[in-house]
Amino acid sequence: MSLESIGNKCCGCRACLQKCKFGAISFVTDIYGFEYPKINSTLCTNCNLCEKVCPITNNTHNSDADFCGMAYALDAKTKFNGSSGGLFGTFAESVLAGGGVVFGAAFDENLKLKTTKAETIEELIPLYKSKYLLCDTAYQFCQIERELKKGRTVNGECY
Repeated sequence: MSLESIGNKCCGCRACLQKCKFGAISFVTDIYGFEYPKINSTLCTNCNLCEKVCPITNNTHNSDADFCGMAYALDAKTKFNGSSGGLFGTFAESVLAGGGVVFGAAFDENLKLKTTKAETIEELIPLYKSKYLLCDTAYQFCQIERELKKGRTVNGECY
């Protein structure tokens, strides 16, 4: 499956955009506000890095490994500060305590929802609670890749 043929299966992560070193990928918005990749054939070198990083064209999901479980935070404050049982906070605080970094959705000064990096408990606070909006993930995967190359544990947001 080619990148441009994934259509409404695109999850909007923009990993392809971030991986392309040639600026050959842009995103176009449909009438419903969803964005889809568009490749500029004059800039594209056919290296296929965009397709290799795409979770749709490079599906590694193993349906035999499906698992369903339930859990919630035992700490009442963590559970109250979070959504859906406070698991994000539980995992995120554990990652920070171990010297890792956390990425999550937070509103900027213009009330635009963006993926934000947190390295302290104070920076983690805006990431709590579900937002139920499309989050701008621009360049988060490059940041995550850098942190992983440094050997840090990374806790990411839900997709």
